[in-house]
Amino acid sequence: MPDLSPDQEADWERVVQNTKLGVYDGRLQEIMEAIQFRAAGGATAFRWKLTLEDVEVTEDNVTLGELVDIEKELDVSWVSINPARSAQQCATILRVCVATRSDLSEDAAKEKVDALTAGDILDLIDQYEVVRPPLEQDQQPTT
Repeated sequence: MPDLSPDQEADWERVVQNTKLGVYDGRLQEIMEAIQFRAAGGATAFRWKLTLEDVEVTEDNVTLGELVDIEKELDVSWVSINPARSAQQCATILRVCVATRSDLSEDAAKEKVDALTAGDILDLIDQYEVVRPPLEQDQQPTT
């Protein structure tokens, strides 16, 4: 993440707070378009994160072995997995990763995950931003 000057940091905090307070309601589409523009250009990306007690699974730390098990159960490619959009995908990711990252058996991990409520799931799903470094001058696209 780029370093902000104290003035830029204060501006940023004000924008975030005002957005949360609804000051920009009616103009949120412009903010979303700006975010989508940055993401579409490859400058930033948003990835999923699941946290269940002491097990944190992110799109970046899920292992190849875990992905193979998840793909087998879901019959989808790992690049299309989105636990925020599918309860089955969320449960499968959690069951596989809780079993591999803790001392629980697969059956105990399944029992633990299957007992979660919809509210629990909403609380444990999050996103994080991945900021890519800017291209060097000689790597800039030409027009």
